[in-house]
Amino acid sequence: MTWGTAIPDAVLALLYVYLLIRLATSPDRYFKKPFYTLFIATGVYSVTSVVSFLCIAQFAYAEKYGTEFIYKIFFAVNSFGANGATFGKAIIAIHRFFVMKNRDFYEQKWSRSMILRILIVQFVFSATLVSAVWPASYVYNNGAIAILSKDHMLVLKACSFAMYVVYLICIGIFTVLTSRELFRLGHAREGSAEIRSIMVYQSRMFIIVTFTTFIATYLDMSDLVKTMILVYPIINGLATYAAPVCLVWFSSRVQARLFCFYRRALSVPEWSGILLCAYVSLIVLCQTCNYRRYGVKNPILHPICHSLPTLSHLRIQTALISTTFSISMTVWAEVIPDLVLAALYSYLLIRLATSSDIFFKTPFYTLFITTGVYSIISVISFIVMTQFHYTEHYWTVYIYKTVYALNVFGACGATIGKAFIAIHRYVVMKNQDFTEKKWSGKIINIFLITQFVISAVRTAPVWPASYSYQKGAIVALSKNHTLVLKAFSVSTYVLYIICNGIFTTLTFRELIRLQKDLKGVATMQKIMVTQRNLFIVVTVCSVSYLIKALHQFAIAVSTFLSLDELFKHLSATYPIVNGFATYAAPVCLVLCSSITYHFAPFERVFQRDLVYFLSTKVKIEIGLKEIVRQQISYRIMPFLIFETNLISARIPPIAFRKNLFHTHKHEANQSHSPDVSMTEWGEVIPDISLAILYSYMLARLATSSETTFKTPFYTLFITTGIYSIISVISFIVFSQFYYTEHYWTVYIYKITYWQIIWFEYQALNVFSACGATLGKAFIAIHRLFVMSTQDFSEKASIFWSGPVLQRFLVIQFAISVIRTAPVWPASYVYQDNAIVALSKDHTLACILKVFTVSTYALYILCNGICTGLTCRELIKLRRSEKGVSTMRLIMTTQRNLFIVVTVCSVSHLIKALHQFGLAVSTYFSMQDLYNVLYPTYPIVNGLATYAAPVCLIICSPIVRSRLFTFTQCSKKNSSISAYTR
Repeated sequence: MTWGTAIPDAVLALLYVYLLIRLATSPDRYFKKPFYTLFIATGVYSVTSVVSFLCIAQFAYAEKYGTEFIYKIFFAVNSFGANGATFGKAIIAIHRFFVMKNRDFYEQKWSRSMILRILIVQFVFSATLVSAVWPASYVYNNGAIAILSKDHMLVLKACSFAMYVVYLICIGIFTVLTSRELFRLGHAREGSAEIRSIMVYQSRMFIIVTFTTFIATYLDMSDLVKTMILVYPIINGLATYAAPVCLVWFSSRVQARLFCFYRRALSVPEWSGILLCAYVSLIVLCQTCNYRRYGVKNPILHPICHSLPTLSHLRIQTALISTTFSISMTVWAEVIPDLVLAALYSYLLIRLATSSDIFFKTPFYTLFITTGVYSIISVISFIVMTQFHYTEHYWTVYIYKTVYALNVFGACGATIGKAFIAIHRYVVMKNQDFTEKKWSGKIINIFLITQFVISAVRTAPVWPASYSYQKGAIVALSKNHTLVLKAFSVSTYVLYIICNGIFTTLTFRELIRLQKDLKGVATMQKIMVTQRNLFIVVTVCSVSYLIKALHQFAIAVSTFLSLDELFKHLSATYPIVNGFATYAAPVCLVLCSSITYHFAPFERVFQRDLVYFLSTKVKIEIGLKEIVRQQISYRIMPFLIFETNLISARIPPIAFRKNLFHTHKHEANQSHSPDVSMTEWGEVIPDISLAILYSYMLARLATSSETTFKTPFYTLFITTGIYSIISVISFIVFSQFYYTEHYWTVYIYKITYWQIIWFEYQALNVFSACGATLGKAFIAIHRLFVMSTQDFSEKASIFWSGPVLQRFLVIQFAISVIRTAPVWPASYVYQDNAIVALSKDHTLACILKVFTVSTYALYILCNGICTGLTCRELIKLRRSEKGVSTMRLIMTTQRNLFIVVTVCSVSHLIKALHQFGLAVSTYFSMQDLYNVLYPTYPIVNGLATYAAPVCLIICSPIVRSRLFTFTQCSKKNSSISAYTR
């Protein structure tokens, strides 16, 4: 298990500890209830289990060093924590039943002395179950301890199995009884607002307890099924973190306790977005640090205190188990986003299909639901096809062909269904009565039968196909049959593109006509908004499938022409393209349709956001049409961020290639000019995409005529962003080509190096990174001046006038240029006649490290002081703004800007600590620490680069309106004050 794969657990454990500390130290009597006491105690056991497991898995232990005692202690602590957490969750379920049983809903049914006795029993019970660990002997692998002996492991597993059986019976009984009481309460809630509020609270508590307990029972499966032992970290993570996530999600008071600086509680969709982005980011971190860097390797045990690349001590147990399906935890981690999104998609389809509302019985939703079913079939079959191994020695060969056919069937059906949706949208728009049921039920049935038959016929070439093998396992169908299937796929997608292109264009023309004819008619404008939203959904379907069609065409060409490199590159990006084509439509529908919110269920959020836009109209007169436009843009924004994160989750960052120097072997007849490797360019797509979006944002802000964007804050933000973009682009140019002294490319190398210090020294991006660091320090200082002088026009008196600001920019540029001085006299390091790095002179490395650490030390000191003082001023402002609407708006604006500055500070603090760790590991030749920190640079650097713009977009409505031009309000009707932006 690499340190990269352990980082998600470490991060989540720290967040869990923070939650427990905040709850335990709260003076609020609400958190002194038995539920929270048991929750905190159980959380301590869970964190103990996680930390001890990391210590077991991350290091190797041997008897000759005396570390076998440490191993046994960690193993005992791990069992102790797991047993205590299980016992605690059972007690929580029992307590929930006692609260619901009596209708007074008094939480403190159990006295403090009784709770204390329960905690003592919990401790003694957990300690007793680990007694089998101490006399145990060991199983060795290459001289290192891999696991406890088989006999002692059987005793421990028997105890675990018995405990989980009792636990399952206990929580099963009490959960059913609690559910019955909750059901009775639901019947009695009519006519009483107090009972309704109690019902909501008890329902949420029941969800927390049920979700927690039943997830925890799944841990028993890893004890019963040995072949699933490699997924233990995932199962254990669910059992550990399900409770705190659920609690934070559903309890507004817990949210208020955790995020005291954020006044309103986060909503369900906001938490969904946060959790999804966090989880996808953790998957990116896990995958890029392990699979992309090391690949799938055999278990290797390193000497003491060296990290383990794999879960060696767990794999030893399954070495003699013959399994038809070979499961890789690394590969399974890659499909988790698909599984999560497919589950959400299925939930949406079920809610729409089971609705009694006639709105969802229209042809559009009928076609949408059936198309979604085909899409999910395609996704699930693809996962099953790629996640297991199939051979002809066993019956799994039939499963492979069946799953392959289902994948073709689902993809074809989804394509045809989206074409029908585009045609139906045009038919509705063509006639001005806007009746959705233009097609009768009989016609819809004919369409659905046609969709099914064509999809089934498309699978015909699959059944007689032979196979391609690799190491005795089936990896694909034969080349000839693959070509036939790809020819059908390309033909299908070409027809789809032609059909959708024609009907989308015609629908857009009708939409433009409708917009011109509906001016001044309020009712018809609402119809216009509805039709426009549905048109957006159809257009997104068309664009996503156009991308998929081009992707399939490229795969067909690469297969036919035997372009292996292109084929590998395209195959790696298939999950991204397919995911975009699959999930773009439902996500867009949920974002654009307010009635779908009700079934998602997000109606309250839509209403809240609408009230937010209406409440900010201090001297604002915005029409209904503009408000709806702002709502659409506000909902599309998270979708764009999510698609960017999805792309980043599937394509490895540039620094995680196996050979960072990526030197090329020159053939005799090969030119020495800069060459490009397609695989490498595929790796930099996330950086290029994010850099383009960042550049677009900076261009929009810089070219705006609004006075808001002429303030010192935005001036510094734009210049700092330019430095960051230079850093990203120059690194891409520097790393994607190779350079020699035989041609003029050597000058490009050193010019590019002017902005980039090679990773061999693990230094920062010199010129641009230094400029970005100084810029963010200036932003923090400016924010302090604004808050301390109470000049909320952002000009901050004479301290930040135009000439003063220009001097700051000149200083920023000059210091950044001076920081590049050590680069110019440096010599080169060659490999195969190509320049791969600057000189490895130790003195040069030390000079660069001194500059780097000094810069960041000053930055941390400056930002720490300014951020702390700004926070104090913000708290003072918050206390003085009660009852004054204008001051509340100013407070909101200043709080948002403070959040942006704080995010900048924290992200750069992380980067500074990262660079300090690299400096220490380089100076003291600590290769282990170097190897741990080295692969995480792109993630740390990306966080420092893109955290600020993303946070600014999320927090500032006027920035969003500037980025998305179709959301801008008419200037004639707007008189927004600069104080409240």
